[in-house]
Amino acid sequence: MTGFSTTVTAHAKVNLNLLVTGRRADGYHLLDMLNVCTVWGDRLELMIDTGSLIELEFTGPYSAIPASISSKDNLISKAIELFCRVTGRSLSVNVKTEKNIPAGGGLGGGSSNAAAVLRSLYGWYLKVNRLDSKEAAALHQRILKESLALGADVPFIYNGRAARVTGIGENISALSYVEWVEGRECLLILPEYRINTAAAFTLLRERPELALTDGGRFEAVAADDFPAGQNALELVACSLRPELRVLLEKLRQFEELIVQISGTGSSIYILHKSLKTLPKQLKPELYAVAGRHSAEVIETRLLANW
Repeated sequence: MTGFSTTVTAHAKVNLNLLVTGRRADGYHLLDMLNVCTVWGDRLELMIDTGSLIELEFTGPYSAIPASISSKDNLISKAIELFCRVTGRSLSVNVKTEKNIPAGGGLGGGSSNAAAVLRSLYGWYLKVNRLDSKEAAALHQRILKESLALGADVPFIYNGRAARVTGIGENISALSYVEWVEGRECLLILPEYRINTAAAFTLLRERPELALTDGGRFEAVAADDFPAGQNALELVACSLRPELRVLLEKLRQFEELIVQISGTGSSIYILHKSLKTLPKQLKPELYAVAGRHSAEVIETRLLANW
């Protein structure tokens, strides 16, 4: 099958919880996270054909690619190269990406793009080669394992379900709070400034006391004992961007809400502690707070499977 095309969503990632549990000898920090995705994200159009050419095109509000990043270094290109290496097959792939997720927002935009491409190529490969269930599972597991080299969030997003993720992203286990997660309304607050992930972890190495921790235990804050709203990197993010602390404080005046950054920030997610939807009367107030801080608001819902 050649000339195959598909359109997919690269869902934004949200860390409902993030703890720092240690640091490896090579300097990488060990994390313990409860991760989900949202309905909202980037939109990718893929055309798969014979050959060996990778073509990328970007549109959308966050389509600008830093001059320091070449097409070859883009995570989409790296994902295609990884898939070709794993399967031993050369492919020409054209990817048009509508970038709605900002880089440096803690929402895993680049990782989600890579994972969406891997999932699309995997699905195409199964159709073309008619793999049996055992062969398909083996290929899935190999891609899952090797995708860690692309980024800590890639395996989780590629796996396609809400999960507890530990280590540096390699340990993925099913999340037991699927009903709490699925379809829950979520507001994402996107400040106009960004936080570089590498800079955040560099600061954490220099000042480890900034990592908020409770000894590796998640504290339940929701009505049905679902743990959410903790992020050990909050002080790190606020040290890099003090204005983020002010925005968090303003949003946390609504005590019935869970308000926290995702990843290293700067994006903030908002959920209701006990209700699946956010009360309509609260939304104008939340929009007003965001507007006063020049932040964009995205209304979406959480996904337990994608």
